[in-house]
Amino acid sequence: KAHMTCYPRLSCMARDYLAIIATSASSERIFSSAKDLLGIYRFCLKPTTMKACVCLRSWLRAGI
Repeated sequence: KAHMTCYPRLSCMARDYLAIIATSASSERIFSSAKDLLGIYRFCLKPTTMKACVCLRSWLRAGI
């Protein structure tokens, strides 16, 4: 938070990446969007790759 003004994009990404989901509705939405992103033929991706794809998709939609 101390360097938020120096690194605005990085701080926005960190808030998105480190955010804690408060309700189950949000987690269901994330699982649904991950399913749409990955499709049936890409389930062999590693969890870290899947997390990166979901975050990148979210950041692209947010214009980051």
